[in-house]
Amino acid sequence: MLVWKEKLAVKEESKNFHAQISTRDGLNRRAMGLIPQAISSHSRKVTEASQLRYHQMLYSLANKQNTCCIKVICPREKARAAMLVFRGKVLGCVFGRKGSDKQLFGREAFSELCSILTSVDTIIDTYIMPEAVALASGSLFHGSVFNQEMGVDALSAFQMASSHLIQTEMPGCIVVKNSNHQIGGFIYYFGGTIAGVFSFKDGWKKATYESAQELVLFCKDASVSASKLHATSVEEVEALAFAMTDLDEKSFQAKEIQRELQSTTQEISVPSNPYVPSTALGQVREWELKVNIASL
Repeated sequence: MLVWKEKLAVKEESKNFHAQISTRDGLNRRAMGLIPQAISSHSRKVTEASQLRYHQMLYSLANKQNTCCIKVICPREKARAAMLVFRGKVLGCVFGRKGSDKQLFGREAFSELCSILTSVDTIIDTYIMPEAVALASGSLFHGSVFNQEMGVDALSAFQMASSHLIQTEMPGCIVVKNSNHQIGGFIYYFGGTIAGVFSFKDGWKKATYESAQELVLFCKDASVSASKLHATSVEEVEALAFAMTDLDEKSFQAKEIQRELQSTTQEISVPSNPYVPSTALGQVREWELKVNIASL
């Protein structure tokens, strides 16, 4: 009977991955909501931990230098975790457990994430993310933070923060919250443009200034905060991240996994979404050049 209940719980949690993680009024209460949502339901791969070797999965992502998001739910441990990966390294990670008010971040969160990956009932959701959105989201974990000042309304604060991120051309993110600090959505910036607008009520919206303003106006008693990633090159971004796996390159296990990966390597492309511009191959390089020239 207990085994049957556990299987039902796994199926139910798998369905939840494909639903927006929000309340009826389009707000998010979980810290794992800080990790960008999938831009296409057709692009995501939801699997049970019993069907894969997690070391191989991590090594594969690192070896292929994928930029993606991974979300993990473990019904047995009543735990959830999420991870932002930039070119094969962890740029942000968060972990939480039911009954605990404490949220873990960074390496500590990653350690807990790996521990629940060993549970056979764990469900893993993996999806590729455009680099522009990933870098913008990375500012939530490593950037400087701007908070709305007293006496300034949300729309004015948004306009000031948006102008700053557009003018500096740095990766950044504006978070829209209600009076209870529940998140209504995110506005992602990269290279002087809006790279994405996400609402927990409506999903991904058009990446325009008008959509961003609507997000602020939609949220009742809204307040905004903004973060900016202080990095002017991919090397500086990678210095903020850490490796997903400690597999020894010379070990037999690593060699076997690498041989298997090389024989099955496939080109991974960013799924299409009319509202989220995909990052062109040269876009990040152009951004590096522009911001470095501007700093001279």
